[in-house]
Amino acid sequence: MLTNLISNAIRHNIPGGSISVALTRQGLLISNPGKEPQAPAMELFERFKKGNPDSDSIGIGLAIVRQICELNNFNIIYEYASGLHMLAISFLPQVPASKLLQNLSLPLHAGPLPTRH
Repeated sequence: MLTNLISNAIRHNIPGGSISVALTRQGLLISNPGKEPQAPAMELFERFKKGNPDSDSIGIGLAIVRQICELNNFNIIYEYASGLHMLAISFLPQVPASKLLQNLSLPLHAGPLPTRH
């Protein structure tokens, strides 16, 4: 799962862009700047769906991540806003990933995610 997420962040990053990763007891957050996906966000979790048809990816990475999350009762969410890809995974089944973003006071629409230890 982590390999797919980091690989996606690298593949869909812009030249000179940074990747932010935050890991807490509640979840994982990854963000990177990049081009807007050409498919709706929820479709990106389907097999063989690609956000960028020019990508050399075959489009199964996020489908695998989603399957792993489902098997472990993790909640996952992807958002794209202000030129930033943002993906959050909640490790707690009772806490939606969107709530995780709010609870950590992370910006949804401005700049990279802060690094947390």
